[in-house]
Amino acid sequence: MGGISSFDRRSPVMSPLLPVQVAVDGSPSGWTALAWAARVAERGAVPLEVLHVMPRDLLSAVTGSDQQVLDGEAVTAEVLERVQRLVPGVEVGTRVLRGSPQNILLAESRLAGLLVMGTRGLTGLHGWWVGSVSRAVAEHALCPVVVCKTAADGQDAPPLPTGDVVVVVDPAVPALGVVDFAFRAAMLTVGTVQLIAEPADADALRELLERQQARFPELAIKVRAAAGAPEAELVAASQRAGLVVVGRPTELSLLGNTHPGIAAAVLEKAECPVAVVPIGRH
Repeated sequence: MGGISSFDRRSPVMSPLLPVQVAVDGSPSGWTALAWAARVAERGAVPLEVLHVMPRDLLSAVTGSDQQVLDGEAVTAEVLERVQRLVPGVEVGTRVLRGSPQNILLAESRLAGLLVMGTRGLTGLHGWWVGSVSRAVAEHALCPVVVCKTAADGQDAPPLPTGDVVVVVDPAVPALGVVDFAFRAAMLTVGTVQLIAEPADADALRELLERQQARFPELAIKVRAAAGAPEAELVAASQRAGLVVVGRPTELSLLGNTHPGIAAAVLEKAECPVAVVPIGRH
């Protein structure tokens, strides 16, 4: 389950049958992700599932301390309060899980239409979030992943895109699934889709645009020719965009690994939320 194949035209981003999942840890980045995910769930009329993952604490196990339990309960209480204040009509469930955040979130992504995460979180004994976790999940999850960044001043970023939704037609990734995701994301705000493509792909691009305009007549589309590498185009566009969308190939390489494509570079350098969409060749 998950991925583009589960999407539906009636819902802006995700399947009407699968929840929006969001990972929180009590950090500003996690609260930004929660706000983004809650708004998406509201617009898509789907449940919101909040995951708080705590690594197994050997010290607590030895000493019998309940500190991790108390921390989990505090985060859960704040999650419910924030969601009630932001989108009171959304169905929300919370789960506190123990183990490797990366492994657990990858496993949970099988049951989600969309997974939303922050970039970084707390440090020290009570926090687990590091950039490598969000990057690894985005590069291997079985559903699309949106990675949200916290504003430079520490305040929550806008809970939904306020600028263009930007997508590059990358020759390394089949275009249809990635572009479909971008159009559905733009439906959240009835915004504009900015599509960047290689000039050599003019015929294929024309056919793609005709298809999308027929399916999403309410959305404005801007098209421009790529002036550089796909990752550089997306990073530059992220300075003014509300969301950038990048496809991730899911085929195995000769070494038995999946290649992240341009996703890794965009996740590292983009200045707005990034959606990473797993796309197969078939």
